[in-house]
Amino acid sequence: MKKSPIQAVVLDWAGTTVDYGSCAPAGVFIEVFRRHGMTITMDQARGPMGMNKRAHIVAICESMEGLKWSDSQVDVMYRDFVP
Repeated sequence: MKKSPIQAVVLDWAGTTVDYGSCAPAGVFIEVFRRHGMTITMDQARGPMGMNKRAHIVAICESMEGLKWSDSQVDVMYRDFVP
């Protein structure tokens, strides 16, 4: 039997082969914002995907016209996101 030249396969499972579209973290963003009295869409939650999670929360806040937010609010939301 001939030995295969392939010795290993490495996959980036997150969002590639499992949870395509990053629905799981987007759902958490939606829930965190809901807990703080704000409604966001799946598109808003997924828009900044790939950013550091705290920066992601800031980006969502900045995208919401008329929303007044503070760094301390973002800190609380971030702690809610990463318990």
